[in-house]
Amino acid sequence: MTASERAHILLVDDELDFGTAVATYLESWAEVVVATTATEGLRLLQQRCPDIVVVDQRLPDGDGLSLLRFARENCPETARVLITAYTEPDVLQEAINTLGIAYYIAKPVELPQLQLLLQQLWYTLLLRRSHRELQAQLQDYYRQLEERVAERTRTLQQAHAELQHLMALREQMLRFLLHDLKAPLANLQMLWGELTHALAGAADHLQELLTVGEDLIQTLQQLASDMLLVLTLESNTLPIRRETVDLRQLASRVIQRFDRLARSKTIKLHVRLDPKAPPLSGDPALLERLIANIVENALKYTPPGGDVTLSLTVREDALELSVSDTGVGMTAEDIAAALSGIGRPSTRPTGGEGSTGLGLQIIRTIARLHGAELSISSDGPGKGTTVCVRFPLQVATSAAVSQQ
Repeated sequence: MTASERAHILLVDDELDFGTAVATYLESWAEVVVATTATEGLRLLQQRCPDIVVVDQRLPDGDGLSLLRFARENCPETARVLITAYTEPDVLQEAINTLGIAYYIAKPVELPQLQLLLQQLWYTLLLRRSHRELQAQLQDYYRQLEERVAERTRTLQQAHAELQHLMALREQMLRFLLHDLKAPLANLQMLWGELTHALAGAADHLQELLTVGEDLIQTLQQLASDMLLVLTLESNTLPIRRETVDLRQLASRVIQRFDRLARSKTIKLHVRLDPKAPPLSGDPALLERLIANIVENALKYTPPGGDVTLSLTVREDALELSVSDTGVGMTAEDIAAALSGIGRPSTRPTGGEGSTGLGLQIIRTIARLHGAELSISSDGPGKGTTVCVRFPLQVATSAAVSQQ
């Protein structure tokens, strides 16, 4: 035990020899100051609060209880011990219940017993002080942590606000750009049509160039239209017209629209529509666009002679719309990129068709707006792909009830 850890004990007892003996016996771990009167003891208490005060009940010039009372009121951290040669019940009751003494020791006092009791008190005091210091350190740590968290939160909030502002500016600029592109592209298409008409009968290589140019114009128009739709859907500025929608009718209409494209690539279109499929509550235009994008993608990535199958099936908890093909398939990385909207697939359309790369993003957003779950599966490159959209059955059920 170091000097800084030595206990400071005030012993107030009218027997000087006893006080001297205690000071000598405890000198290895405690500094004992001895007072032989209540007056001297009070003066020492006023000068410094000891770690432990040991007071005799009866002193020549006063009552030891008054010293304990003063210590309790002015030195609340000081442990208090009463020594007495008298066993007065009322005095002991006051000392224990009112003055909060730690120990009561009857005279004659055995020094080993006294040392054991005082050491126990001293170690208890050390533990309490250590506990308080740890608490203070923890509170300071928590305070610093809270300040850091608050500062980081303010920084993140500021960065988020700036990012939101930049995203809004980007979206606004893209909207202006796409809107301004539509008119020039329409004019360009009209002029290209007049040029094609004027060069009717021209050499084959010129006709081929005119066809390529027209395809590029159509691709640019589709890209501008798709980008504008994606921006509108993602910003939630497009109002969703909730109506009762029969997916079987929409699916049949989409299949009729793409029948010519399928036949041009000698792809067989198959349709399997569950007659028990209930109507949905949703936006008919957006749902038709969702089905059309899925079917169009399947046709683009399926080679001539392949198959594309559109199915509408009632499951236990969902109405499932799926389109399966025997096309080029997808890797696990392609599927992850398609579902996250980050990156583009590694495959290319099988017939040289144009692709804006936004089809799956439009599908994903429309599905989300209708509370549906989009999934994509493939056994790998060359083994086809299945795109599935699961509409919660409660959405379909509520639409069926409202229709009735």
